[in-house]
Amino acid sequence: MAAFNCTATVMGAVSGADRKISFEMHTDPETTPADDIVAAFVAKLHEVGDLPSPDAYELNSAIRNKDKRVVMAIGQMRRPRDENPFITMISY
Repeated sequence: MAAFNCTATVMGAVSGADRKISFEMHTDPETTPADDIVAAFVAKLHEVGDLPSPDAYELNSAIRNKDKRVVMAIGQMRRPRDENPFITMISY
């Protein structure tokens, strides 16, 4: 099975800083729905310990620009003591 490398650039709501997170997908991002690409990114956050569970988020919007090979997403990350908004661009 082929692995597809993706990079998410996340804007921090509190710090205002950007953070890059690399992850792999085992389905072709060209044919994967945008919200499934975001779910793969969130699963990586859970894997590295940044989120308590892979479903600890609310996705408000996910859109794809096929020409630029990017998915843009907006939502909320849910942690035990707080919720933080997120904005991310995932390139593939």
